[in-house]
Amino acid sequence: MYRLFLLMTCLLGISYNVSAQVFPLTAVDSLNGVVDTTSSDSLRVMILHEISWVFVNKDNEKAKTYADSAYTLGHTIQFEDGIRRAAHILANLYYLRSDYETAGCYAEEARAIAKKYGQTNNVVRHTSILANVYNQTGKPEEALRLNKESMDLAIELKDTVLIIPLQYNYSLKLKARNQTEEAARLLVRLLDYPLSYYQATMIVQSVCDAYLDLDLADQGLPYCYQAVDFADYEKNKQGFFQINHRLGKHFYEARQLDSARKYFQIILDTRSNDADYAEALVNIGNVDMEEGKLTEALTKANKAISTYQKEERMDRAFGAYHLRADVQAKMKDFRPSVDDYDVALSYDAIPEDRMKVLNNSIQIRMRAGLPVPEEHFVEYSKIKDSLHTQQLSDNSIAVLEEFENDRLRAQEEITRERARVSELTVSRQRYGLLALGFGALALIGGYFVQRRNSRREAALNADLLAKNAEITRQKNSISRLNTHISHTTGNYLKRIINILRNEQKRGLQEERDVSLTNALARQTTAFRRLQTQPRRENYFIDLGKYLEAYAGDLMESFSAEGTPLELNCNIDSMEVPVGLASDLGLILQELTTNSVKYARKEGGYVVTYLDILTEDDGEIRVIYRDGGPDDGEVNPDHYSSALGMALIKDLTADQEGQIIRFGENGNFDYEALFSA
Repeated sequence: MYRLFLLMTCLLGISYNVSAQVFPLTAVDSLNGVVDTTSSDSLRVMILHEISWVFVNKDNEKAKTYADSAYTLGHTIQFEDGIRRAAHILANLYYLRSDYETAGCYAEEARAIAKKYGQTNNVVRHTSILANVYNQTGKPEEALRLNKESMDLAIELKDTVLIIPLQYNYSLKLKARNQTEEAARLLVRLLDYPLSYYQATMIVQSVCDAYLDLDLADQGLPYCYQAVDFADYEKNKQGFFQINHRLGKHFYEARQLDSARKYFQIILDTRSNDADYAEALVNIGNVDMEEGKLTEALTKANKAISTYQKEERMDRAFGAYHLRADVQAKMKDFRPSVDDYDVALSYDAIPEDRMKVLNNSIQIRMRAGLPVPEEHFVEYSKIKDSLHTQQLSDNSIAVLEEFENDRLRAQEEITRERARVSELTVSRQRYGLLALGFGALALIGGYFVQRRNSRREAALNADLLAKNAEITRQKNSISRLNTHISHTTGNYLKRIINILRNEQKRGLQEERDVSLTNALARQTTAFRRLQTQPRRENYFIDLGKYLEAYAGDLMESFSAEGTPLELNCNIDSMEVPVGLASDLGLILQELTTNSVKYARKEGGYVVTYLDILTEDDGEIRVIYRDGGPDDGEVNPDHYSSALGMALIKDLTADQEGQIIRFGENGNFDYEALFSA
């Protein structure tokens, strides 16, 4: 749907030409006769342009030939309006051929001529195609600026033929940049214009998508239902599929399974055995699986896969294999499940879906006693870190942009105030000359005016300093976020190092060549040391959020390795230096690792508890405990000489902490006090 609107925008100049006549193909010969006989070169340029227009939607090569001729002749006789018309057609033709550099050159030339002669409507058309060129050539910021410029000009002209595609296109670009609220506002405003059913279907569906993305279902669902009615009335099969699919997905994610099934079933009832039909089968199969109807879900997954094969659309088969693998795993048919997970991973999918498949594949392989490919762990960690980093980066940029805008606004206000003060000073001097006889009174009045203005300027300067201080604080916050990213990366690097060390041991036992593994271990260790350098900087973070997120990562990691862990956290609200939070995370990792190895299990899980409390004197008390030793006894060497236990003591000492108890009474309980 978006591509159709984009095409409308690209061909805006061709579809909206108030001076052009639409000649039938049968008139081309007559027009060529005029070209050959006319003595007016400017008329010849215009006719060549019109013939090119006739072929635009029928024969692109002929359209290009006539447009080239009009363009060349226009330059020869220096007929700028003819050059502009021909250049615009050539820009569109080259754009459709994906020759964006050439398209941009022609669009720039046409735009410059239109600006020169004040042809605002033509500036809009040429700016629009230029924006699309920039978007395709990796200049999204410039493209967005030009999109807004062309939209604003169209609104100024009050030309709805131009406004509708331009404002729709600009709204979708804002939505893609996560500016969804502004996108929704602009899309709703489009509904005030006279629209065809086709345009109304696309716009109303986009409004629905925007509100659902904002978790405003009460506002979005009425638009969704309206879009269904429009698409049904217009017999728009693709639009009808898309909006019903969106509604089904919304209700599925909200766990309203009956409603989800209803909208997916509508697609099945109205589509033949094509790829969209297969996707609806997969979606209903997921609903069946959620409701425990595993046999029905497996049947739908198999039918979807066969449909994709028949339609030669295996590029869309990721979801079908994912569904079949999940169902087989629930049926404890592990070997086929693992095979289907591997097939699913051979197809492209969004990172979130690939991460789910990787996690499921790892857990099922562990349960079935099958080897887990090392690349599964590596890709899973890479995707997870990438998604987390992207979220933090987006938040950081948004915060910085907001406060930078505040600073600029404050600076502009001070500049305006200084200009006003300057004007007042000049006025005061003039009145002083005119009222020379009242010199003493004028001097006193001038003194108080200057004093008042100085105070006002001082207040504005103080406000600017406060805003600059706030920006500095936010930059520090961003640095803390970056440090948190660094710490998370370091922990994953440590796990990679442990995996490599285990591979070294297995290789030596099996007398294999482990030189490559050794090299990777050394390089990874060196990189981790470099990466952990900034940890000790005196930034502060929320300890509860940090350790609870870290605990979630630990539980997920141990679960993937086949050793389920339940880690219950009770942490008081407090902000601590990043260095302390980082070391407490490492201490927690070592403690849970030992619990997983030696502690008693409850219902197949190792259950542990972490309490971090603030004392009256400001100290921080850290208490960790598990269910006690599995066999009732613990070898003292486990906690007195093992490297992990030694690391816990070293990290506690590094933070000037005092260990209250550790490894007493035959368990791994840990209690320590740290200075706030």
